[in-house]
Amino acid sequence: MHPDTFSGLGKLRELSLYSNELESIEPGTFGDLVSLRTLSLSYNRLGSVHRALFGPGLARLEVIYLNHNHL
Repeated sequence: MHPDTFSGLGKLRELSLYSNELESIEPGTFGDLVSLRTLSLSYNRLGSVHRALFGPGLARLEVIYLNHNHL
């Protein structure tokens, strides 16, 4: 997933990428989502999640779902 995918969506509060066969997500992809509180990445093919993915831009993130991945 490209880092600019969610650019300009700073008011988004909930994002579901459930069951999209995602194998990787570039660091910074969610950087503009400053209001995001819930993120679902369940049922994908993620083998790892880089800590930079959840930088200071996601300070309001309360819940992240990562179940059913290859972590």
